[in-house]
Amino acid sequence: AITDAVTCGGDGDCQWNHGGNVCEEKDCTTLERCGCRLDEKCFWKSADEECVDYEFGVCPTLDISLLIDGSGSMKQRFGRNPMGFNALMESVREWASTILLSGEPGTTTLADAEANTGKA
Repeated sequence: AITDAVTCGGDGDCQWNHGGNVCEEKDCTTLERCGCRLDEKCFWKSADEECVDYEFGVCPTLDISLLIDGSGSMKQRFGRNPMGFNALMESVREWASTILLSGEPGTTTLADAEANTGKA
């Protein structure tokens, strides 16, 4: 573990926590505009006035469209499910709960995300 501010500051993935005197993984959301723009691992989102991880910040907003079969076959049995439409919706629901649509890790729950942003 890194135990001094100089060594910590020299590691691009770390930042020094002066309050706790510990080296921590870099969190772009703690940076102000200038610090964010100087850090190659962070990206300043002008519209939102926030600093985010570069890998998420440069992505455009994303629309997802699903085209679902509406024919009579959707009323038939699909595997163990008695109705194809319900089976398909279960698959979509499960898929949607695992895809990464924001800067949060896929394991972040809605409650966790709201607690971190102050939105409830």
